[in-house]
Amino acid sequence: MRKMNILVRQAKKPRTTIPGEGEYPNLIKSLLIDHPDHVWCGDIAYIKLKDRFAYFAFLMDVYTRAIRGWEISCSPDEKLVVGALQGLPKLRGNLLY
Repeated sequence: MRKMNILVRQAKKPRTTIPGEGEYPNLIKSLLIDHPDHVWCGDIAYIKLKDRFAYFAFLMDVYTRAIRGWEISCSPDEKLVVGALQGLPKLRGNLLY
């Protein structure tokens, strides 16, 4: 390639966050998580399809690492997150979300 004077474009590392923004304290760092459905975490991911994106929201139990609720949508809006919350199983006791 050097003899033919062909250049290769270097891929840039994707930048997904802005440094210093969105940094929040870990509120559960000192919490003892010793039973299921005590702490959940969630995330939204996107999946590239042929000509568009699909968005996947999920809620996971931190103790068991089991997926508790999920939803897939063509748009990353509040319906995506509400759908994941509505997919949660009915649990005993007080549930705040």
